[in-house]
Amino acid sequence: MPGTTEAANRLAQQQELILHVHQEYCHRYPGLIMRWARIYGSRWAHFLGGSGTVSFVPYKLALNDNFGLCIENPEILNPADLDTIISELKEEFA
Repeated sequence: MPGTTEAANRLAQQQELILHVHQEYCHRYPGLIMRWARIYGSRWAHFLGGSGTVSFVPYKLALNDNFGLCIENPEILNPADLDTIISELKEEFA
């Protein structure tokens, strides 16, 4: 099925992009704890990022129907940096 192969390729490309973005944000914002997730309906399944500290109130951002980001310690970012992250990710994953 061509559609299935295209969808799988798109997911793989998005996962590669997430890895790149994760590394970039870790470098740009030292101490930022991010957990990337694959979204299955209402369930978010973590697949990359901080596995130690888990916040009771993470900042959750759905990037699209397939992927999301939880920022475990958004308080270390100033509001402008958080807005920058949100706008960059929304643009990349639109």
